[in-house]
Amino acid sequence: GKHRAKRSTESNDYSSRSHAIIQLVVHQKLRDGREMNSKLNLVDLAGSERLSKTGAQGVAAQEGANINQSLSVLGQVIHQLCRSHEHVSFR
Repeated sequence: GKHRAKRSTESNDYSSRSHAIIQLVVHQKLRDGREMNSKLNLVDLAGSERLSKTGAQGVAAQEGANINQSLSVLGQVIHQLCRSHEHVSFR
């Protein structure tokens, strides 16, 4: 959308610099009186890019490094959740 940060790089003309998570929750009452609840999570992650290929410098290079670090941490959190950890440290 218009509020998402984006920046052109040498590898991508339109590179999203932010993550977005949209959760759609639907509550449905069926004709027989039962209720059905559904949840859909849509996740759009900023692209992981090799800094050496993007030509990014200064602020753009720092954004790229932050994006790559956040994707790495997200991978670690997902890995721990798959192993049924009750508490996941993400800092």
